[in-house]
Amino acid sequence: MSSCSQNSQPKEETTVEPAPTEEKTTRTNSRSSYSLSQEELAKLTLTFGFSIYSTDNTLLYSKVYDWLGTPYLYGGTDKSGADCSGFICSIYREIYGKRLERQTCKIFSENCERIDKEELKEGDLVFFNTNGNTNADPNYAGIYLKNGKFESMSSSKGVIISNLSSNYYTRNWVAGGRVTID
Repeated sequence: MSSCSQNSQPKEETTVEPAPTEEKTTRTNSRSSYSLSQEELAKLTLTFGFSIYSTDNTLLYSKVYDWLGTPYLYGGTDKSGADCSGFICSIYREIYGKRLERQTCKIFSENCERIDKEELKEGDLVFFNTNGNTNADPNYAGIYLKNGKFESMSSSKGVIISNLSSNYYTRNWVAGGRVTID
């Protein structure tokens, strides 16, 4: 099993943007059609600190929202407790119907195409080496959302939203990854 960093995560700053004004939205992904009301979009926008629109993967945002605060548990894979790769595997199985390797370094090497930070799209993965060796295999990962924000697993706060531009993540960045398995 892959462990996530035991270091405390920096406090993240967020800005709240106005919610979209549509009455009802529908999002289609590879698995199904998913609808959110205006109120649900507004709630997600406030929580994540950036606007979420009907053109976004609203199923991804809804599922990540449901996991917020889930405690860190080494080897865990569900909402009672998870580590970073356990969370990623669960989200990818539930939303995209894809089974990823269970270890962060194997997800990176066997399930992903390496991409640059500038190429990230919602649902891509972000990889770090929390030991400070950015040339080594990643030992920590999260799911990219948008606007430089991603889901991360904090050992003290559980599932949280973090900013790629924070010093901690800039210093430990390895690469982005786009899942390539069917």
